[in-house]
Amino acid sequence: MEALTDLHGVAIPSASALLHFAIPQASPILDVRALESLSVEGRSSCSVAFWLRYLDACRSLAAKHGASVRTLDKALWQHSKERLAGA
Repeated sequence: MEALTDLHGVAIPSASALLHFAIPQASPILDVRALESLSVEGRSSCSVAFWLRYLDACRSLAAKHGASVRTLDKALWQHSKERLAGA
């Protein structure tokens, strides 16, 4: 994560997307929809420490429910989309 964010113009959300494409089954995308599903307000910026806590939480939730991190990532995004559409 730090190596990616050292690149000019790459913040943690973008870096998480790059990691996701490199390791999709183990790296969730840090996205405002996923955060909203977890009751975390959207962030325009965050720290590597926040990313590591998010990554750990996603991996723990995925393992608890017998799903891959990628499946959890998609489910969090979809949950937010559906919840906001019904509001």
